[in-house]
Amino acid sequence: MNEALNAEPRREKIIQDLQTLREHLAAGHEAHDTGSTAA
Repeated sequence: MNEALNAEPRREKIIQDLQTLREHLAAGHEAHDTGSTAA
């Protein structure tokens, strides 16, 4: 029962983490395309 209650917030966090990761990757690709070096 507890697992079911905890699954939803955990999935929300995973989704947020994936969105953040995707944004970082997109930013990295943009920097790479312009020839600038991103840390």
